[in-house]
Parts: sequence; structure tokens; C-alpha cells
Amino acid sequence: MDFNIDKLTNTANIYEPSITDPILEPYSYISDIPSNNQNVRTRFLHAFNDLFYNIPDMHLLEAIGDIISVFHNSSLLIDDIEDDSKYRRGLPVAHIKYGVPLTINCGNMMYFVALQKAQDLSGPHGSMETKFKTSQILIDEMLNLHRGQGMDIYWRDYLTTLDGLPEIDDYLAMVKDKTGGLFRLAIKILSLYSDRRDEKDNGELISIANLLGVIYQIRDDYLNLVDIFTGTQNSL
Repeated sequence: MDFNIDKLTNTANIYEPSITDPILEPYSYISDIPSNNQNVRTRFLHAFNDLFYNIPDMHLLEAIGDIISVFHNSSLLIDDIEDDSKYRRGLPVAHIKYGVPLTINCGNMMYFVALQKAQDLSGPHGSMETKFKTSQILIDEMLNLHRGQGMDIYWRDYLTTLDGLPEIDDYLAMVKDKTGGLFRLAIKILSLYSDRRDEKDNGELISIANLLGVIYQIRDDYLNLVDIFTGTQNSL
């Protein structure tokens, strides 16, 4: 068997994701399943750009949308394992098809792919400082996502040991962390790469993003309840 020492000692060993890579099959599987939400996050991104940020570079907008999509689909892989889900968008979940270990590894890996993509963004404000801020935004929202998801899991698994049910405000705060981040990402990154950057307006738009996240999650939770009583699979 031949052994190439040059490949082993190559210091420029940077992973380039490929759809043909077998370790990414769980991600390719879930990203290829059509969503029933009419691609709401991409619509949100373009609508708020048209109304407020006016970034003309369609390639940049597509790249921002791709980062949000990778972030979202990766979280679904992990979320389905944590919830012991059987179906996603009407089809078997990825970890049933590919196994839990590979799906966990794939989901976690794709979080870093999203961060890597953030480093490749370009545009009128694509300086190193802006790229760093973009990565920080993703890290902040990943922390929010995991905090919100963690509270959801905690209440579910430890409810019998708690003094009472979570208050409505607690539920809304959890949802804002868990689901609102994907909407906030669009606002925050658009603001970084736009010539029209007003901190006051940006704060108000983030408030709208939070509300949209709450509405989106309440709808999803309602559909999950419908699933229980009708035997259908409506998960987003």
C-alpha cells in the first residue's frame, strides 16, 4: 500500500465541504426536503433589504441567505435527535436514516461551515473588522439558540420536579432565544453590509424579528399539537 508523507505533513489542510462527502449526507438529506413554510426566512431577508437596507449585490444577499439556511438546517438535525422526533416535513428524520452519531457530527460540523461562510462574505463593508463582527453575530445567536433549546428540553424533561409550569413570559423568552435568532441574523448581517446603518432603526427591526420568531414558533408548536391528534406530520 502506497503512503504519501506529503499529504500527512501538508500544513494547508483546510476542509472544503462537498455535497459528495458521505459525512454530510444527513445535511444534504434534510436540506433537500421541501419545507412547508414557503421559504419564509429568505422572503424575510429580501423584504427587509428592499424596505430598509437596499443592498444591490444579489450575490451577497444569496450568500447571507445561504448562511442562515445552513444554520437553520444544522439546528434541525440536532433538534430532531433531542426531541426524539420520527418525522421532519413528512419524511423520516435524518438520524433514523443515517444514525445518531453521524447526524450529530454532521449537524455540529455544519455550524462551523456557516461560520466559515461568514468569513467569505464580501461587499462594500467586507473588511476584516466586519467579517469578525459577522462571525460574532453567528456565535451570539448560536448561544441564544442553545439556551432557548436547552430551556425547552429542561422544562420537558424535569417538569415533574418543578414547582409549577413555566410562566407565559418564560415561554416567550425561550422562544425568542430558540427561534428568533434566525430572523435576527438577517437583520444584523444586512445592517453590517449596508450603507444605510441606523442603530435606532436597526433596534426596532430586531424587535420585529423577535416577534416574528415568536409567531413562527407558536405556529410550529400548534402544528405539532395537531400532529398528536390527527397523526399527520407538519414539522417545519
